Amino acid sequence: MPQHDDCMGTLTHTSFGARLGTGRMRDSRVPKQSATGRHNNFDSLRLLAALSVLFSHAVPVTYGDNQFEILHRISGGQTTLGELAVVVFFAMSGWLIAASYLRSDDARIFVRARILRIMPALAVAILISALIIGPLVTALPVREYFTSTDTWHFIWRNLLVRQAGLLPGVFSGNPIPYVINGSLWTLEFEVECYAIILLLGVCGFLGRTGILIAYGVSVLAAALWFGGAFGPFLAVFMGGATMRVWNLPLRADVAAICGLLWVAGCFLPGFRLFSATFGVYVILFLALSPHIRLPSLSRYGDWSYGVYIWAFPVQQCVRMYMRPGDGWYWNAAVALPIVIGCAALSWHFVEAPCLRLKSSKKPKPRQPLTSPRPKPPPA
Repeated sequence: MPQHDDCMGTLTHTSFGARLGTGRMRDSRVPKQSATGRHNNFDSLRLLAALSVLFSHAVPVTYGDNQFEILHRISGGQTTLGELAVVVFFAMSGWLIAASYLRSDDARIFVRARILRIMPALAVAILISALIIGPLVTALPVREYFTSTDTWHFIWRNLLVRQAGLLPGVFSGNPIPYVINGSLWTLEFEVECYAIILLLGVCGFLGRTGILIAYGVSVLAAALWFGGAFGPFLAVFMGGATMRVWNLPLRADVAAICGLLWVAGCFLPGFRLFSATFGVYVILFLALSPHIRLPSLSRYGDWSYGVYIWAFPVQQCVRMYMRPGDGWYWNAAVALPIVIGCAALSWHFVEAPCLRLKSSKKPKPRQPLTSPRPKPPPA
């Protein structure tokens, strides 16, 4: 399968230099535990996280709210299993996206890679949802549905990766009416995080000093709730990027302590800040430690992105035909194989072909870090 370097793809590594905020260059080697670029758990964790979102969303899709969602109850309403899965995505994404920019050090290559990874599958999902599924599940006459400005607003806003979740009349009898895809809001945050890394890189601040300042500011903003819902996820993302740029050692004892503190955060105020600090370390330890080998779940392709963007529409369709009294587990059980099938089709016919375009243009070789020594004058 093609290899790619963002939050939804298989990791590849080379050594490269990282630009410091002072303008100097410093070596930023890949940690030893991931030097081969093959023995890591990114793919497995991504797919597990995407499936966790599906199971978590089965509760509000079935009942209309999260009152029966297990992590929502344990944490006193601070988080859900789905939100925790998104934290996993953002922590790994920060690490991988920072690595991607540092490897190429070229804004055009970076932007092209991000577009090819995010947009093709997203565009297909949006167009099928609005133009095929929507007319079949709306309570409006089909003509009225297609002449509604809300239908076209949904399409163009989501194609610009801006939040727009409502379609006129769809799923009007479901506990969550008019929402065809309740997962797409995180993609807007993801793209904004990409833009911040790009800005730091272009300005020459994607080094140890610059990334540490950016991380500190993002954690402070999350603590003060600046940026609303975006703040905590930005802090998680920047935490992952900081661990990549600093190449912090991944130790089992430190991960165990961070894990205990992260779990304790479920019972204390400010769980999102625990995720942006202790949680990030735990997630990247699980992703990169050579001593942990999760089962390979990407033998037939990286289906995590497809699972993520197709789960909610499928679950809403399943909910239309559920009997009164059917529990959330019925929604998850029926939707799961359909979602896996959609994800497989998305990978093999949309995502993988587009990612091959990304590898068709290799980054230019980096210039040496120091000027070559002048040749001695002839004797």
